[in-house]
Amino acid sequence: MTLSINPMRPLMSRNAEHTATPASVSGTVAGTSRFVEQTGSHIGQAAIAVLLAILVAKISLLIAQAINSQYLMDEYAMINQALVVDERPYVDVWPNRTLLFAYLYRTAFWLEAGTVEIIRFARLESLAVALASLAVLYQVARGIGRTPIEALLVLCVALSFSSYMEWAYMVRPEPLALLFAIAALWVLVRRSPTGATIVLAGVISGLAFLVTQKAIYFNVALGVALVGEALWRRAPWQAFRSGALLLAGWMAVFILYVAVFAIDGADPLAVIDRVLFGPPAQGAARGHASYINLWVFPLRSLLRNAPLYLVCLIGWLVVVVSFRNRSSTERIAMIFTAVITTFIFVVHRAPWPYNFIMALPFVALWAPLFLEIFHRCPRPIKILTSLTAVLVLSTSFARNIDYLDHSNTLQNATAARAERLLGPEDRYFDGVHMIVGRDHATKLWLQRSRLVDILTSASTGDFTRIEKVMAQSPKLWILNYRTAEIRQPLSAYLDDSYVPIGGNLKLTGIGLSDNVPRRFLNWWSGEYRLYDASGRPSNAQFMVDGGAAVSGPVTLETGNHEIQLTWPAPKTSYLLPSGLDLEAGLDSPAAPVPLFPAAHSF
Repeated sequence: MTLSINPMRPLMSRNAEHTATPASVSGTVAGTSRFVEQTGSHIGQAAIAVLLAILVAKISLLIAQAINSQYLMDEYAMINQALVVDERPYVDVWPNRTLLFAYLYRTAFWLEAGTVEIIRFARLESLAVALASLAVLYQVARGIGRTPIEALLVLCVALSFSSYMEWAYMVRPEPLALLFAIAALWVLVRRSPTGATIVLAGVISGLAFLVTQKAIYFNVALGVALVGEALWRRAPWQAFRSGALLLAGWMAVFILYVAVFAIDGADPLAVIDRVLFGPPAQGAARGHASYINLWVFPLRSLLRNAPLYLVCLIGWLVVVVSFRNRSSTERIAMIFTAVITTFIFVVHRAPWPYNFIMALPFVALWAPLFLEIFHRCPRPIKILTSLTAVLVLSTSFARNIDYLDHSNTLQNATAARAERLLGPEDRYFDGVHMIVGRDHATKLWLQRSRLVDILTSASTGDFTRIEKVMAQSPKLWILNYRTAEIRQPLSAYLDDSYVPIGGNLKLTGIGLSDNVPRRFLNWWSGEYRLYDASGRPSNAQFMVDGGAAVSGPVTLETGNHEIQLTWPAPKTSYLLPSGLDLEAGLDSPAAPVPLFPAAHSF
């Protein structure tokens, strides 16, 4: 038995004029089409049925995961950033990112009310974007010469990457930027690129950049692919023209973006500076020194999906070996894949798992080419190869099903209860902005570098950042692993000021027992009253700052107070804001329950 690579590929009729096929093999059926034909038509029909079943099951799981899976900390921040579009961006506020993604998620606030409902709707928006990306990816596969069954295989492989299935629906800019990137590539590969299609691809590529500056990777990959393919054909003028037209389309949407905000009063040069040289560019240049060992994430993805990566790499190498005899559109897609994969897995200095979705659909494009190696093998070998492929795709379901246990139930319950405890004007703090659309006490985002700054400053007696939070009178704290890391400097501000309720929540107030006086350092000015341990309002009497005993609500200003139950007193009472719904009682575990367990590494 001899294994060989067939350098020829059948293309759809609309791509026939771009295929360099020697006359000696003209009219033959090659590659995976020949693989299916020689294996048997009934095997081909069975393969289509199996692939469709896998695809339907994967999409069903994708929908279930989008609704059920744990939220990443960043998702709460991203949905809150959608409100920036209401605040005159680049005039009254200075967004860190380009804002096209914010307009997508802004609709969630129009159609839903409440944190749980809003972020779930935003997840469904990201899910819809992911499904649209798969539909366009199918067209890209067809555009570079894959048959319908091969294009189905591409989708199944993409969805079998755990790194894609678990992050494609996140409330982040990457899913929308990916949709534009796939669409831009499709415009170029659906037929031989013309001046108009190149400009259109530039426009769509520019839209990806307006979703997130990180999409510059897509922009560069598209330009390198288009120009590089023309140079390979020794057509320097066409390479220059193609690059210029692509850049012209990109510049058109960028200029329009700047003009829109300039009309609203922004300084155009300031907008350009912020977009091109602002925090994302600075972060890319400096890296993320406060995070170490980020290399573990791409390594984990490679190990978890090793058979899929290997199959796709071999398929890509098949194209490399037969590069001369491929269509121009297939060469463009092949170069694009190489560049974007290098950027995401090697060059990018913050390889968080959600970034991998920017490369994996393009990696999956080459999985069908793996079968070309076996097209001359005996029929039993072809059948064995097909069964092995089905087995590889099927084994990926184990992690998908396991991931369903990685639920957002606790996050939603915590956010919903916290929201009920806050009045319309009240502020809260958690460092990750979990209560969507509500006032966070300062815009402080407790990323690693901020935590290090707070701890370092606190060691020298400087509590400026914490005091800025307290100055905003937070009524409620939501505890998570990020607040836990600064628990020691926080304790002086929380221990005599907030009561733990429901495990992860601390509400302004003080616990009282017998008739022992307690210091209450109040940060939230408002009306307080007593509650018993079950969370019901209590009519027990208490004294404030040594004054007359009272049993009803009392208004307390910020500052130090002395609170004491009068005799006879219940064993335990809590002084908390009046009018609360404490149906869950006040009992809480000794430590908060993790709200973001293994967020990036589950």
